[in-house]
Amino acid sequence: MILDRIEASGLFSFGTGDEHFVFDLDSGLNVIVGPNAAGKTNVLRLIELVRAVVLYQDPKRQDRSSIGHVLEDHVRFARHDRILPSSPSEVRLGLTLTSGDRALVVAFVQAMVLSALLNNQVADAPTLANLEDWLAAEVTEEKLESLFRGTIVVS
Repeated sequence: MILDRIEASGLFSFGTGDEHFVFDLDSGLNVIVGPNAAGKTNVLRLIELVRAVVLYQDPKRQDRSSIGHVLEDHVRFARHDRILPSSPSEVRLGLTLTSGDRALVVAFVQAMVLSALLNNQVADAPTLANLEDWLAAEVTEEKLESLFRGTIVVS
């Protein structure tokens, strides 16, 4: 999975409306430059906040302490003085699935369609073979393209 866009509003120094933050990430090196107090450090804080949440959700993680404890250092600077306490905070992550992720999604959708078609019944071999051939032809990566790119929103 590739993170290709980060948006934030009502968080750190990123305002709401037209003042919200949008950062389109390139597949190569991304460089952040700007004058003092432009928000460069807050971009890094936002990326670190996203990273902390992703790492917390990692199933290999041994320490399963509360998410509040994990994010304690990150949220200290989360609200800027000029953002009203009643203003909502929102983070949007634009994601694109890699080829390995895509193959997993296709296999999952094929299995779910097959299960639905068979209605969880055991089919005879010729019927199952015909359905599998049909699935391979009809439930393809090309036809599922719209599932491979999207946005996760946390508000």
